Amino acid sequence: MFSIKQNIIALLTATVWLASSTCLASHDLTAGELYDDCKELMREMEANTPDEKYTLNSGICMGFIDGFDDMHVNMAYLLSGGSEKISDMRRNMIYCVPDGVTNKELVQNIFEYLDKHPDAKTKPAGSILLILLEEKYPCSMTQPELMINTDEAGKQAYYDTLKNAFSS
Repeated sequence: MFSIKQNIIALLTATVWLASSTCLASHDLTAGELYDDCKELMREMEANTPDEKYTLNSGICMGFIDGFDDMHVNMAYLLSGGSEKISDMRRNMIYCVPDGVTNKELVQNIFEYLDKHPDAKTKPAGSILLILLEEKYPCSMTQPELMINTDEAGKQAYYDTLKNAFSS
C-alpha cells in the first residue's frame, strides 16, 4: 500500500510528464539534445560573447535546468503541506545543490555524467537530470530524512525504480 505522499509524488510526476509532452508536442527533450544545447552555452560562456546562431540552444539548456529545479522545489513545497519553512521543504527534496554551485558547474555535471553514461543520451533529459543531481548532490545525513520514503529500503527502492525505468 502506498502512502499519501507517495501517491502525491506519483500524481505530480505524471502531471509533469503529461504537461511536458504536451508542451513539446513533437517529442520530449532527450539528455543528448540537452547535452548539445549545453555545449553551445559553454561555447558562448567561454567566448564571453553571445552568438545569435546559438543563443536559442543555450537558452534551452539553462531554461531546462532552471525549470527543472523550480519544479523540484515546488514539489517539495507541496509535499511539505505548503510550509514555507526551508527545513520542512528540504525533508521532501530528492537532491540538495549546495549554495555557491554555479550554472557552469551544473552544466559540467551534465557533461561528466553523459560522457560516463553515453547510453543515457537517448533517455528523457528530466529523468537523467534527476538521477545525476541526486547522485552528485544527495541531501546530507544531517538534514531530516526525506518524507517520501521513511526507511532506507524504501528510498533505495524509489531510486532503483527511477534508474531502472530509464535504463532499458
